[in-house]
Amino acid sequence: MRRFLFLVLLSAFGHEVYAQESSKIQLKDRLNDREINFLDNIFTGTSNPAALSFNTVQTLTRATLNTHFERGGFHFVDESPRYNDFSVDISGLKRMGKLSLSGDITYVNSKAFDHRWNNTALLTTRNPFVLGDSIASNVNQESFSMHAAASLKMTEKLYTALKLQFVTTSLSDQTDPRPKTNAMRFEAKPGVVWRIDGRNNLGIAGNMGMYRSDISHTIVNNLVNNVYFLMKGMGDNMQFTSSDVLSYPRDYKGTSIAGSAQWNTLSRGFSNLIELNFSANNETATDGGAAYTFKGGDYSARQIALYDRFSFKTSDTFWHQLMMRAAYISDDGYWYDQRRVVDTQHANRVYYEVLNKSKVQNSTYAQALLEYRLDKRHGEDAPVWTACVNGGVVSQQTTHYEADIYKQKFNALNAEINFTRRWKWNTCYVEATAGTQYATPLGTPVYTSVRGKLADAYSRPAFEYSTASRIGFNTQLMVSLPLRLYAAPTWLNVYVKNRHTFYTDSNRFSSLYKDTSRSLIDAGLSLTL
Repeated sequence: MRRFLFLVLLSAFGHEVYAQESSKIQLKDRLNDREINFLDNIFTGTSNPAALSFNTVQTLTRATLNTHFERGGFHFVDESPRYNDFSVDISGLKRMGKLSLSGDITYVNSKAFDHRWNNTALLTTRNPFVLGDSIASNVNQESFSMHAAASLKMTEKLYTALKLQFVTTSLSDQTDPRPKTNAMRFEAKPGVVWRIDGRNNLGIAGNMGMYRSDISHTIVNNLVNNVYFLMKGMGDNMQFTSSDVLSYPRDYKGTSIAGSAQWNTLSRGFSNLIELNFSANNETATDGGAAYTFKGGDYSARQIALYDRFSFKTSDTFWHQLMMRAAYISDDGYWYDQRRVVDTQHANRVYYEVLNKSKVQNSTYAQALLEYRLDKRHGEDAPVWTACVNGGVVSQQTTHYEADIYKQKFNALNAEINFTRRWKWNTCYVEATAGTQYATPLGTPVYTSVRGKLADAYSRPAFEYSTASRIGFNTQLMVSLPLRLYAAPTWLNVYVKNRHTFYTDSNRFSSLYKDTSRSLIDAGLSLTL
């Protein structure tokens, strides 16, 4: 039987063993590599790529074909009521002596129906400087992403690692003004873990990222004057038309940097890991391409996040995880007042002169989440069942400066319960999950719009969706069948999962979501070997 390196964290009696060789890992354990590695490796879930060195399941290959469908009117205003995609994913883990490797390649082909208000891709979600149009159209999108990570055991006490991530996407549609968008993100994540002694481990990790995107438009019917909306947040916007600029171009550029530290303490009967993360992100929008330069807004964000995981066992079979997450984000948007100038001395060249730069929006977002997970597990096998419950609060306040000061703010509560059962059925393995979710605002949300701009079409529905009460449920079923692929033992996994969310609020700010819901369905198959 093949031999594998694996990490066994703290037992109930306080014995710790790191990266010991073992022949106990079987093919069936690869079906549940995420669950086993999560329970045995407390660094799993952190931002440190050196966590690879401490995995129990260290060698596997998985290929997945997935179909995804979304239906229903309960969605953010710049998302689509109907969405389909098909994806192919190949991932794997490999241990070679002291070197641990992981990799993943994914291709996604999707189509969003009746899409409007947002022609960007991979832009930071909280960035208010979105370029869009109000014409409903069907958007085709292709995405390709990959990551590669390596972690090396340098000495008995020192582990170093590097993870590289890359994603690129392209989207287009065939309805005027026919936006064409290309975007990419690249991230490099170095990390190190130092085993100070048998009971204390220190980790440090970094993250450096780059974002690039370009958008252009193509008008076929010149008899219709199309409007381009340059969003500034809270529905505030500046408008250009296709009579001003036939094909409105925009480029986004962004950089990000982050650093984190992890401290792991082992004691009798428990293990605790705490992670502190700082990050900064900047994105700028520049319009006009080679013809002229118009500044479309500068966005900057700072974030501090805390993660704490407390792990212990109350017997040989019951594993407990208590996790706390907290984050605080502060971001600013800066707008440039500009005027159009025609240079009559140089062939009537058009350019925009910057008159003033000022802060147009400030937003703060805070969240806190507490999660408890209980697993029943025999030895080093996958859990027989897993129960998980979590609850949290979020608070957001946005201040917009446009001739006056406008504010939006809300607090919300959310909770979720999930239960997963795993069992053997003849020669097959079955995994079934059921869960429910609930969210509701705390107190009375405060809403204002910037001089009523796009209030009914955009800003009111956006705020209603963000603050709405909702209830949902999810289920998942996966059946794994053993087979041999080119003489190699393999699992064929067939699965289906769904999630349904229902709007339960009272249309306080918009009636757009009355009696609406949202359904997400995934179905597919994978090979694990």
